[in-house]
Amino acid sequence: MNFVHLTGNVGKDPELKRIGDKKTAVVELLVATNEFGKDKKKYTEWHNCKAFGSVAENIEKYVAKGCRVAVVGKLQTRSWEKDGQKRYRTEIIIDRIEFLTRKPNAGQEQGNEFMENVPAPENIEDMGGDTKQEDLPF
Repeated sequence: MNFVHLTGNVGKDPELKRIGDKKTAVVELLVATNEFGKDKKKYTEWHNCKAFGSVAENIEKYVAKGCRVAVVGKLQTRSWEKDGQKRYRTEIIIDRIEFLTRKPNAGQEQGNEFMENVPAPENIEDMGGDTKQEDLPF
């Protein structure tokens, strides 16, 4: 089963583009996730994500750099040739997205505040739950 579910922070503002004869909406989204190693260092992984149609239009409308999102989709690897060299890129094709924070003035009800940056925990103990450092697989 090809299934991806991740929660992270958006690394740059999404840009909506139109492709094909039907002018299908497409948006590329860069999402960062953080993990903490036994050395208590924070490790950031960047994920290239892509959405189409109404999902892409909603991302462009409600998401900005720094927003926190939960993404559900599938992995897809594509290849192309450039300067005689074969290149590859693996992306998450978004099926669903949950906006955990939104960009300012994006249909928010009064009382909801935009969080420009959601800080990661300083150490493993701040992550919550019953997870102990020695239980982590890294």
